[in-house]
Amino acid sequence: MRSLTRWDMSTRTRSSRLALAGLGCATALLSACLWGCDKGDKEMDAEAHFRRGLAHAEKGEHAEALAACKKAITLKPDYVDAYVRIGIAHGMLGQHPEALAACKKAITLKPDCDEAYYNMGVAYGDLGQHTKAIAAYKRVIVIKPDWTDAYYNMGNDYESLGQFAEAIAAYKKAITIKPDYTEAYCNMGNAHVKLGQHGEAIAAYNKAITIKPDDAITYRDRAVAYYFRRDYGKAWADVKACRRLGGKVHPGFLAELRNASGREE
Repeated sequence: MRSLTRWDMSTRTRSSRLALAGLGCATALLSACLWGCDKGDKEMDAEAHFRRGLAHAEKGEHAEALAACKKAITLKPDYVDAYVRIGIAHGMLGQHPEALAACKKAITLKPDCDEAYYNMGVAYGDLGQHTKAIAAYKRVIVIKPDWTDAYYNMGNDYESLGQFAEAIAAYKKAITIKPDYTEAYCNMGNAHVKLGQHGEAIAAYNKAITIKPDDAITYRDRAVAYYFRRDYGKAWADVKACRRLGGKVHPGFLAELRNASGREE
């Protein structure tokens, strides 16, 4: 039987939700300015630039957000949240080495900056440096043990390294924290398939479908698991469900299923 990866049954992507550090503190900073404080003009100006950067980021204007936050750190060189936001802006612009540099600066200033470690993990993953990404996420969960996306992304990076048992453990931890995490169930199912654990894979896909019954990709992936169990009737049923929901099934898989089942749809 053909490799699962040749049928495009790929891992769901890592969470693109970067740690948006600074959003919470911006309100507090604005409040402090309105009520008066003894901060110097440079610090007040730095905070104004930082808030301007946040406003740009919320509009998806990442280049403008980057420029504003860079102005903030010229006025306040130890501005941790501004460095975190600079890292985010670089990441959103696809400038991953620059994102890493900003994250590292934030960590130098604040060694327990979980947002910086998280964003570092995202950047390393996007660069294909999965071992380093995993190390960054491990630092995150030491600081903040309930960060669901850190476990989920770690699972993605383990899968990229072919370490499927470790990926499953990471997805399970994400699900423990967030029981309705559909993507984690789906990726866990894919990892089980790659280990030849087709019953466990089907159980994971079943849970994902219970939570999100209109996800075509989950039906497609469960069809593969049924195929490996030689339960061809259920495999065909999931192919039909996938297509009904607007999904596509790899022609190579359909050819294998036809050949194995001795039937057309």
